[in-house]
Amino acid sequence: MAFIHGMSHSEISQSLGEPLGTIKARIRRGLDILKKTLIPLS
Repeated sequence: MAFIHGMSHSEISQSLGEPLGTIKARIRRGLDILKKTLIPLS
């Protein structure tokens, strides 16, 4: 939602009815997984 729809973390939180901290943590975990996928360990 943040990257595809351009929503802020606060907007996502309100839209899903989830705490802001939960949204931030989910986005961070997703970015970490993406980073590990795109940059394999040498």
